[in-house]
Amino acid sequence: MCNLCNGRHVVHTFNDYSIEIKTCPVCGPKPQELINQENMVLDQKRAEVLAILSAVKEAV
Repeated sequence: MCNLCNGRHVVHTFNDYSIEIKTCPVCGPKPQELINQENMVLDQKRAEVLAILSAVKEAV
């Protein structure tokens, strides 16, 4: 794990009036495989929430 970005693949730079988010110069960009895995987990959670909401809507 990178000590600069803590494995997140992004570095935050604080300016006078803004915060810049850049790719970590040590790790580089996040691998596409990792992005796909995270998106699959988010899609599963989204499906679970939609199922719960539709069940609640039908009960009301």
